[in-house]
Amino acid sequence: MVAALADVSLEPPVGGTLEVAGPEAIPLDELVRRFQLATKDTRKVVPDIHARYFGDILNDQSLTPGRPPASAPTGSRTGSAGRPGADGRRRRPCGGHRPAKRAPHRSYPGKAKNMARLAWHEVAPNGAKALFGVHHYVTKSTNLPEELIHLVFLRVSQINGCAHCIDLHSRDLRKTMSVDKVTLVPVWEEVPHLFSDTERAALAWAEEVTRVSETHASDAAYAAASAAFEPKDLVDLTIAIAAMNAFNRLGAPFRLPVAAKA
Repeated sequence: MVAALADVSLEPPVGGTLEVAGPEAIPLDELVRRFQLATKDTRKVVPDIHARYFGDILNDQSLTPGRPPASAPTGSRTGSAGRPGADGRRRRPCGGHRPAKRAPHRSYPGKAKNMARLAWHEVAPNGAKALFGVHHYVTKSTNLPEELIHLVFLRVSQINGCAHCIDLHSRDLRKTMSVDKVTLVPVWEEVPHLFSDTERAALAWAEEVTRVSETHASDAAYAAASAAFEPKDLVDLTIAIAAMNAFNRLGAPFRLPVAAKA
C-alpha cells in the first residue's frame, strides 16, 4: 500500500513523510487513476460531476474527507485536467476526452437552508446608488417604452434565474399586460401573434446579450437588432439588458425576497 502511494505521489517520500497532493497541483480523478495504475487495477474511473471534489485541485487545503470518485467495470467519458501545474504547463486531459462541464449547482455538506444573506444595497450604498443610477437612466431618460423595458427586464431575469427580479417585473408588466402574455414570455418565439415586431426584436437581442458567452453576439443577431431599433435606442436597450444582468447577479446571490405568497 505504501509503495503504491509512493508511486502515485508527485514527490518521493522525504523524512518518512509522503506528500500526496503537492507541490504540483493534481485533479482528484487523476490521483485515483495513478493509484490504480500503480496497483494494476484495470477498472476505469467514472468521476461524479455532482460530487464535492469533482474537478478540484488537490493541495493541503482541499485534501479533506469527502466523496471519492466511483469505480466501474466499464469505461465512460471523464472530465479532468487541462489545468496548469506548478510549472505553468497545461496537463492533457486523461484518455484524450474533452473536459466535462461542471454541474450548474454544487452540493456542499452541511449547507444551511434559507441562510440569511447580506443586504447588498445596505453594505455598499455607494455601489447601489451607482447601479440604480443606470436603472434610472434607462427607465426615465430614454425613448424606450416603459412596458418594453420591463419586458426585457423580465426575460433577462428568467434566463438568469433571479426570483426577486422575476417576481418584481412580472408584477410591473401585469399592470399593463395580460396575464396570459406575461406567462408566455419565456416561449415568446412560439406565440409570435402575442408580441409585436419591436417586442420580438427586443426579446431576441436580450437573450443574445444575456447569453453572450454562448452566442458571442453574432453578426446576424446584431443585424436584426440594428434593423429594428435606431442607433441610440439600440444602445439604450443594450444598457438596459446589461443593467438587469447586474441586478440579477446581486439579487440571486444575496437572495432578495419576493412578494409572492403561496
